[in-house]
Amino acid sequence: MPPSVETQPVPAPNGPAGPVLSVTDVHKSYRAGLLSSARVRAVDGVSLELAPGETLGIVGESGSGKSTLARMLVGLERPDSGSVLFRGRPVAQGRGAAGRATRRSVQMVFQDPLTSLNPRMTVLDIIAEPLDVHGLASGRAARRARVEELLGLVGLAADMAQRFPHEFSGGQRQRIGIARALATEPDVLVCDEPVSALDMSVQAQVVNLFADLQRRLGVSLVFIAHDLAVVRHVSHRVAVMYLGRIAEVGPADRVYTEPAHPYTQALLAAAPVPEPAARDRERIELKGDPPSPLNPPSGCPFHTRCHLAQDVCTTTVPPLAGPKPDPAGPHRSACHFSFDRP
Repeated sequence: MPPSVETQPVPAPNGPAGPVLSVTDVHKSYRAGLLSSARVRAVDGVSLELAPGETLGIVGESGSGKSTLARMLVGLERPDSGSVLFRGRPVAQGRGAAGRATRRSVQMVFQDPLTSLNPRMTVLDIIAEPLDVHGLASGRAARRARVEELLGLVGLAADMAQRFPHEFSGGQRQRIGIARALATEPDVLVCDEPVSALDMSVQAQVVNLFADLQRRLGVSLVFIAHDLAVVRHVSHRVAVMYLGRIAEVGPADRVYTEPAHPYTQALLAAAPVPEPAARDRERIELKGDPPSPLNPPSGCPFHTRCHLAQDVCTTTVPPLAGPKPDPAGPHRSACHFSFDRP
């Protein structure tokens, strides 16, 4: 069952302000092996926008390209083509001034807090490292005071600063990782499956923490997960990825109550719900296994598993499109038969 999440996301911002992050037709592939010329298509033509103060949830199966997209958002990977812009400027890699500016403004919270924290450093030094790199604290007293402030912000006691990561629980370690990401006062947090390695009850606590931090700090979030229930509760909008592409994107409530893409419908049909509701809902069974990104199918990437597939699906890639504008925000689906399209 999904965790009990009490906190709802902060209301989405209003007004004509431009996106804080924009992704346009991004592609990324990797060599299949050292001796192979074949390429694995990890991300295949993704376009997204993130508004100031918004949470965009991204869901999908393992291998759908979620983590590769996350690494490109923070500048850890360079797209093969397309653009990733932060406030209209390219997200920069490297050690130069532009790369440091990107890293200060767009920070990442990693999936496994144990492997993302240096086991030989105290919590004080782990959280203070971004302060040192960006020159954000002058003197040891100011450095320690800022670390203690950040620990309090994520619900940890100041006296924990002298401990090492192995002395904490999984949920506490993830809070330390969040405090480190917040040290530079970023505009965007990219959270790559930040609760998947945690127990169910701890997941709810960490999800509530993200929502509370957004209310207090106004930070924008990209929240990546495979748990549909978690993403729904923390997100204003949700994007569903399949085989490196966006299958559906729209307001969170709309995607969950009126899913337009057959893949989204199948994911929601498979999610656990209490009895007797489970007996009343329609079962949607997916055919076979996901195709290999080494040799993706022609046309719609989902057609090999789709119960609605027709001849056009095998030859033509459906555009990510939707009906007329909705007051809650655009709802788009990459399916030939969504929204009564011809």
